[in-house]
Amino acid sequence: EEPVDRSKHWGDLEEEEEEEEEEEEEIEEEELEAGIQSVDSLS
Repeated sequence: EEPVDRSKHWGDLEEEEEEEEEEEEEIEEEELEAGIQSVDSLS
């Protein structure tokens, strides 16, 4: 194992995790909006 390859690998992993977190936040916002819409439709 070469340190250079490992550091590059970890860099890719961190970037992927950040992208996943952003997607999760967007999904939560969409769920909140959907929940608000469903509450409005109930009232």
